[in-house]
Amino acid sequence: MSTLMKNMFLSATFVMVLTLVFCPTLLASQPTESTDTFSGRVGLGFMFINSGNNLNPNGSEKRITNLDDSADPKLNVIPFIAPSFTYDAGEPGNFKLFFNTRPAIDEVGSFSFNLGGTYPTDIGVVELSAIVAPFERVWENPYQLNTNRTTSPTSNYGTKLALNRIMNSGFHANIVVINRDVDDDIIGDIEPDLQREGQVYALNINYLKTFSRSFGIRPRFSIRKGEFEGESNSFTKVKLSLDGRYTHQKFTVLPQVSYAYKKNDKVHPIFNETKEENALELRLLMSYAEPFDLEDWAAQMLVSYSYGDVNIDFYDTEALTTGVFLVYNF
Repeated sequence: MSTLMKNMFLSATFVMVLTLVFCPTLLASQPTESTDTFSGRVGLGFMFINSGNNLNPNGSEKRITNLDDSADPKLNVIPFIAPSFTYDAGEPGNFKLFFNTRPAIDEVGSFSFNLGGTYPTDIGVVELSAIVAPFERVWENPYQLNTNRTTSPTSNYGTKLALNRIMNSGFHANIVVINRDVDDDIIGDIEPDLQREGQVYALNINYLKTFSRSFGIRPRFSIRKGEFEGESNSFTKVKLSLDGRYTHQKFTVLPQVSYAYKKNDKVHPIFNETKEENALELRLLMSYAEPFDLEDWAAQMLVSYSYGDVNIDFYDTEALTTGVFLVYNF
C-alpha cells in the first residue's frame, strides 16, 4: 500500500479514536434507572440471481475451455434471511449494540455478520463493529482449462469505524479494513503475482439530504485500496453512488445507481495486460407496509442489474437479480 494511502487511513482512524477517548459526553455518568430496549427486524424470502462471472463459483461453470470469453449467465435460487437487531442499553439514545448482515463494502462478499456498537458524542455518533463473512468461496485455480475446477473456502473478516451525523448534519464517514484468507490458493502457488490473500482498505463518505418527510437523497463516495500478496491482484478503486427514497402512504421506493472504476497495480502474468474495470449497477427496492393489514409486516421486492466492462474479456461480469421478501419489525 502506498505511503499516502496508509497515512490517510491511519489519520482517519486516529481522529475517530480521539473522539471516543476525549469527547465529554463519553464521560457522562450512567443513568440511575435502566430503560433497556430490544428491537429489530427479520427479512425472509428468495433471491433469484442470474449472473456470469468467471471468478465466482456461483456465476460460472466448473469446466471452461478457453480464457478468451466471459462467463455465460448462470441462475441461482437462494433462500434469504436477513436479521437485524438493536439493543438500547440504559438511557434511550445513548450506547447501543447492534447486529446485522449488510456488507460494509462489496469486497466483503454478498453476506456478512456485523456486530458492533454506537455512541453519540458532541461531534457525531461513533460506530465500531466487527465484520465476518464465513460463507464465501473461490476457485482454487480460476484459469484451469478442460478439467473441472474445484472451490476453496475463503475467510473475509475485519472492522468498521464510523462517525455518523457529523456535527448534527447529514454527513457520515467511515473506514473499513477487511482481511482475506484463502484456504487453498492454488493459482497463487503457481503464479506468485496472483496470490489472493491480503487486505482491502476503504474510506467511505456520504451525505443524507432530506427534502421532506417523504423524499430524500444520499450521494456516496468511496476510495479503496486492495493490498494483496499478489501484486497483479492489488488494486485502487473509486466508487460513486446516488441513493434515493420516496414514500407515499404505505409505499416506499428506494432506487440506487452506482459507478466504479478499478485499476490493478501490475501487469497480469497470464494475459500480459494490466486489468482495468468500469462497473455500473442499477438497483430498485420497493416496499409496501402492512400488506393484508398485517401490523408490523412489510412486503418487499428487489430488482438489480450490474455490468462490469473489463479490458480483458475473461473478467467481464453481468448479473440480473430479483428478490421477494417478507419483513417483520418488532
